[in-house]
Amino acid sequence: MNWLDKLTAELKSDKRPIYLYGAGYLAAKYRTLLEKNDIPMKGYIVDEKYIPKEEEKRFINGLPIITVNDIAEDITVIIAVRANGFGTVFPSSPFIKNIISTDYSSYVTFGAFDENFMNEHGAELMKLYNRLADSASRFALVQFVTQRLTGTYRKQFSEKPQYFDDDIYVPFENESVVDCGAYTGDSFADFTGFLKAHNVSSFKKYIALEPDIDNYDILCKTVKDMNNVKAFCLGAYDKKCTLHFNSGEGEHSNISDNGEVSIDVDTIDNIVGDEKVTFIKMDIEGSELSALHGAEKTILKNKPRLAICVYHKQDDLMSIPEFILSLVPEYKLYLRSYDPTGVETVLYAICE
Repeated sequence: MNWLDKLTAELKSDKRPIYLYGAGYLAAKYRTLLEKNDIPMKGYIVDEKYIPKEEEKRFINGLPIITVNDIAEDITVIIAVRANGFGTVFPSSPFIKNIISTDYSSYVTFGAFDENFMNEHGAELMKLYNRLADSASRFALVQFVTQRLTGTYRKQFSEKPQYFDDDIYVPFENESVVDCGAYTGDSFADFTGFLKAHNVSSFKKYIALEPDIDNYDILCKTVKDMNNVKAFCLGAYDKKCTLHFNSGEGEHSNISDNGEVSIDVDTIDNIVGDEKVTFIKMDIEGSELSALHGAEKTILKNKPRLAICVYHKQDDLMSIPEFILSLVPEYKLYLRSYDPTGVETVLYAICE
């Protein structure tokens, strides 16, 4: 039994009316969970500013959207907003007798760890633990696994810039970067800030890959007139081909067999050619391992520093470091999390 099974059992035994705090994406997922388990819910609670002005819009599939001031009976509330991981302040009421706060967003998107998973992969996770280069990395791994096992929010996480963490490495002159999942240019802005903070005056090249056309259009505007930045409307993968893609999901757009649009993908090896690459960043919604396979020659030749997200798939924590070390055994591995809600966990591989 995983933590979600325990949660549903608790909710089934709770005789109080159940409300969700929040009425967005995560609330919809919670409602599906409740309905699937025949657990009735009574409505949605939102802050006053989110109450729709039109009365007819104050319902979601028949259930009312109310504020905490409308409550007149003892209830249970499930916090159904992702911001909860950052310490959401829930409005108080004497009628709220039970508040449930879990990292359900991580479970819905990436899957929880359970007893079977740990029995199968516990030895691999311990192997990774022993390979990590510092105590902060080992602590981050324990925190990550605990969160997936229990559904509780991470209590501590790094407040350094994600991917550009000077607790792990510092930049140097003439960096040549490949940014996989460049989004709208936010990582590029963090990169230039990173250089400035360490008195590095310039970089050689920044190759930005972003397959979502809406994101790509904004990215191009962000980096326009910069001769040493090249943006491609491409995804990074292990071969050159066309794939289906879920577009229009903002930073969560991803490759999917059920995707409604097609995108072009290519290997980093093909894209960079003979370019000497010093740094590769990947946040590509579960395609990281495939993209690393497509960067094999570049990694073997240049031994660039790597910053790879390892939270999108259940086996990322095992398969990604294992592949990286199979290419360059002398890499030192570091792990950091940059968000309390079970996401934004990055594996760094440094060979310097």
